[in-house]
Amino acid sequence: MQAWLAMGAAMSDDGWGCGQRSAGRWFRAAEEGDLDALRQLIDLCKDTNLDLKDPRGLTALMLAAANGHTLGAQFLIDRGANLDATDLRGWTAATHAAFNGQDRCLRLLAECGADLDARDFLGTTAAMRAALGGHEACLRVLADHGADLLAVDNFGMAAVMHAQRKGHLRCSSLLEEKVCSTYRRLMPRSQRKAFRRTEPPQHAQHCRDVIWRQSDGMNSHPRWAPSAQVN
Repeated sequence: MQAWLAMGAAMSDDGWGCGQRSAGRWFRAAEEGDLDALRQLIDLCKDTNLDLKDPRGLTALMLAAANGHTLGAQFLIDRGANLDATDLRGWTAATHAAFNGQDRCLRLLAECGADLDARDFLGTTAAMRAALGGHEACLRVLADHGADLLAVDNFGMAAVMHAQRKGHLRCSSLLEEKVCSTYRRLMPRSQRKAFRRTEPPQHAQHCRDVIWRQSDGMNSHPRWAPSAQVN
């Protein structure tokens, strides 16, 4: 390993002080979770740019998160990698982790302060990507760390709608449950008592109302509205 690291160091490159060949190995080490190679490259290249992007706009942290390499991601974060850098689509490391079902990496990013509500070029968030993939564990991580589950993308679709459209029933049920919990915290106390007295099927419908009807009140959260049937 030392031989090819030294060979790469002899080269020069605008985005990577130790040369293009070492840059390629840097990305490969992150993608494969090769912690030893990451350490040696950083030690060898003192001016290492942790946020260097490959042709797709991916950083080493995004690659580590997408492939579930928690130790590699932790190493990069500890060295100062940008948690919220975006690729060509606008995806962050958290988006990549959510899309690929890597809940442990997603939890790490959340606990380190990553933006869980960052939007890509379609307006989708990490929660929406997790819902599309049916990744229930990732949705729980996002909910537990305060991600906005009521956000809608450029087409007016919330995470629960994406889950329903893809047939991920456990994910849609989880999201409806979390939306109900959020709504109960936002509603006035008098309405909260009345809400508790309603039957469970009505609870579910009210949760759907919250998702399907939006307004500019309640800090951009949808507010109470008449029932709207979900097809």
